[in-house]
Amino acid sequence: FELAVRAVLGQQVSVAAATTFATRLVNAWGERLEPYAASESSWLLFPTPEVIATADLTRIGLTRARSKTLNALARAVADDAQLL
Repeated sequence: FELAVRAVLGQQVSVAAATTFATRLVNAWGERLEPYAASESSWLLFPTPEVIATADLTRIGLTRARSKTLNALARAVADDAQLL
């Protein structure tokens, strides 16, 4: 699922822009994992299909068309686990 999302994010933009969009997506909707030790940083997991399906992705700078595409992709995956 993450690879499919990244493919859509990378269409018709530079690699740098696609990376920026992916970073914004994870920062906005990713699930935080707590560190194992006090000295470690926490990590963010890539957002789930259920989260992306309902997210307003225009908040991270995506066009409405790209946002709708990712919402539809995420809805399809959320509705059919075999697509994973």
